[in-house]
Amino acid sequence: MTRRAWWGLLAGTAIGTAVLAGALQGIIGAIRHVGLHDFIWLSRDYVWMTPLGNLVLFLAAVVPFGLLGMAWPRVRDGRVAGFVFGTLAALTLVLLVPGLHHLAALAVAAGMGTRLAAWLGTDAAARAARLRRAGVRAGVLLLLVGLGRELWARRSSAQQIASLPAATADAPNVLVIILDTVRAASMSFLGYGRATTPRLAAFGAEGAVFEQAWSTAPWTLPSHAGMMTGRYPSQTSTNWRSPLDGAAPTLAEALGARGYRTAGFAANHFYTSYESGLTRGFAEYADYRRTAKQVLLSTTLTQTNLFWSLLHGNGIVPRLRDLMRMDLRLQTMWTSDRKLAGHVTTEFLEWQAGVSGRPFFAFLNFYDAHLPYDPPAPWRTQFAAEPTELDRYDAGIAYMDEMLGAMFDSLRTRGVLDRTLVVISSDHGEGFGEHGLHGHGNSLYRTELHVPLVVRYPARIPAGLRVTAATTLRDLSATVLDAAGARAGAPSLPGTSWFQLIAGNAGSAVVSEVSAGVNAEPHHPVSRGAMHSLVSDSAHYIRNGDGVEELYHWRTDPAESVDQSRSPSAALPTWREWLARALR
Repeated sequence: MTRRAWWGLLAGTAIGTAVLAGALQGIIGAIRHVGLHDFIWLSRDYVWMTPLGNLVLFLAAVVPFGLLGMAWPRVRDGRVAGFVFGTLAALTLVLLVPGLHHLAALAVAAGMGTRLAAWLGTDAAARAARLRRAGVRAGVLLLLVGLGRELWARRSSAQQIASLPAATADAPNVLVIILDTVRAASMSFLGYGRATTPRLAAFGAEGAVFEQAWSTAPWTLPSHAGMMTGRYPSQTSTNWRSPLDGAAPTLAEALGARGYRTAGFAANHFYTSYESGLTRGFAEYADYRRTAKQVLLSTTLTQTNLFWSLLHGNGIVPRLRDLMRMDLRLQTMWTSDRKLAGHVTTEFLEWQAGVSGRPFFAFLNFYDAHLPYDPPAPWRTQFAAEPTELDRYDAGIAYMDEMLGAMFDSLRTRGVLDRTLVVISSDHGEGFGEHGLHGHGNSLYRTELHVPLVVRYPARIPAGLRVTAATTLRDLSATVLDAAGARAGAPSLPGTSWFQLIAGNAGSAVVSEVSAGVNAEPHHPVSRGAMHSLVSDSAHYIRNGDGVEELYHWRTDPAESVDQSRSPSAALPTWREWLARALR
């Protein structure tokens, strides 16, 4: 086989197998997402991103094998091309089989590659050309499907905006900002020793700071669902692998029925993307980015531990060891082109500049304090030259604080800020060794539930207000609808407005819940089953999944280090009754 024919054979085989395997993966993704309502943690553009990402990777693999054939003519064999690219293509699909060991998947893929090698070997050039033509046709079809989906989405958005009813003349804009994974304990405007939030401190001084805000769940999806529906986690469909369903109206739907232009800008691609169910009611929603990096990260091969270890390896020898280990386990949830706070604020400000003639509701989710705690320079080293995880976490908060300050400056310059109800909070906290726990979603201790909450709305909130009563984020939607006003035919949402709390009245019960953990560590409380907690003005009652109860006096013991459940004054039966009543 000539050198030119060898390169053509490799390229044709690579193009055909890459695109056809990507198309099949797209079909599998559609079945899982649309048919089974399962999370696939891919951009909604996976229908064309996955084949294109495969194509880039496979064509990159053409180069070393092409050069190998140039050096050793005996390698120039259609069976070699068939085995290499057949195995790669099969691997992208077999790795998706649940419960199949990754090395078993490699063996199955190699068997499929052997079959393709045998098929190519008898008439390699002609059959590689057929593969190439099939791949090109499939690629064109997938691009048309992707374009059609985009045009349909834009048309649906335009129709939704055009069909909005007229809004009342005095309806305020609404801006809800969630700083994902930000705990109250790391906010300098709440007493933290590091200057993590100077801009938020100044902003909070123009409105109300709720010093004891509690999330309804210690992880993203049920917490966001609670804020958007006014319901506690057990009253929604949300779970580790279950999105928010359409049973209950959302804040975006309720505001849309009041004539609001709605849009969301989410950086958390795992549990606030289009798959989460949180997008219902938003006319426009920006989650995944359309970048070359996102295209590459939409393939199965780039979602393996092996790919990431080779990418971030330090030297040739460690990379060779990684190749020997052949760790092909997938980490799909963690592979996306991360969207920084600066990008989120830019998206929002560009959108807001185009809104006129009606009030807007915008939801912003920032993700810079979440694992892997990787803020951009120069913030990364703001608190230490060789930062620890906590240093980087705090630096991520400081970065978001600066981006928020710049965004508020822009809104102030545009004359929009004082006509806007602004809510800034977090979906949950984060642990750094407290109670022997790290991260979130593994307990209902205060570390994971106590979050910042700042509300600014000059028309109804005096500057410099500090609210010390325990507050639940479940009441966010009720507060927004209180400010937006009633509207005949528009949905109302459960909860008690924070304006009632400001007036000295009681708010909703401060309840938090988490379902049994999936693959939880044995020492994680969620490993023992679903958990529930209830907060009074001074105490925090926790009921674990195995029936064990805990009680902490968080006012005097904010670290919740002393369990008071066995104290004669604990009154556990009363706490059980209160919790049951709150969840009716």
